[in-house]
Amino acid sequence: MVAELAVQGLAMGAVYALVAVGFALIFGTTKTFHFAHGATYALSAYAFVGITALVHNVILGIVGAVLSACIFGVGLDRWVYQPMRRKTAASFLTIFVASMGALYVVENAIGLIAGTTPFIRSSAITVTHKVLGLSLPAIDGVAVGVALIVFIGLTWFLNRTTIGRGLRALGDDPDLVAVVGGSLSHFYLWAFAIGSALAVPAAVLSVYIIGGQPNMGDTIIDIAVAATIVGGVGSLPGAAIGALLLGMAQTLTLAVLPSIWQNAVGFGLLFLVIVLRPQGIMAPLNRRKA
Repeated sequence: MVAELAVQGLAMGAVYALVAVGFALIFGTTKTFHFAHGATYALSAYAFVGITALVHNVILGIVGAVLSACIFGVGLDRWVYQPMRRKTAASFLTIFVASMGALYVVENAIGLIAGTTPFIRSSAITVTHKVLGLSLPAIDGVAVGVALIVFIGLTWFLNRTTIGRGLRALGDDPDLVAVVGGSLSHFYLWAFAIGSALAVPAAVLSVYIIGGQPNMGDTIIDIAVAATIVGGVGSLPGAAIGALLLGMAQTLTLAVLPSIWQNAVGFGLLFLVIVLRPQGIMAPLNRRKA
């Protein structure tokens, strides 16, 4: 029982980590509190389900979800956040409120278009198999494997490509962006595109693991923000570790307590970590200068 819950927690933590790392990448590089990242997650899930149902092809469904996520994320930055930064010298709180508004607008739009009935999809990867005496759905292993592949690829991209090094420079000091070549707006575009795309595998996996509904972005963005703070603002590995801790804590809670206590125990654990280590589990080596 506990071993099965631990594996399920690892899979759920992997889903959380994908969203948290995307949020942390955007926040760490652009300093934009992109609360609407939860809307990107929900939009990706519904785009995947809708396109897959229409063309009966999972790959095309994933491609469509990636395009939807990137267009939404980049578009929101280009036509909402950037004008606010340029014309009104918008404060951190002002952009946060605008982002939160975008989240609720998208969620309500999804509900109006697709309906509010919760759903969950099944396929060959949701079938339960016996592994070392444990009853485990294949989707749990797929979730962990996908997360590992994505994080390895992201690490390579940030360390080995010009754009990746530019994003790292942007997170450390915007003045360094000129050294690697390119404008701030250019790297902002890449930050939002990549960060938004990271929500897609999480959304697709969620469709098969926990299902979806229009407001599915609410809880996931709370988790992403908490994981980013617990992991250490600016640290992508820290955000992933914080998300994994929450996923494990929430799921293992079911071994001793009813499901209603999952969020209380999970966020309680993260709160304890923040109290004991306010700078986060893995504070970044480089911080943006004041």
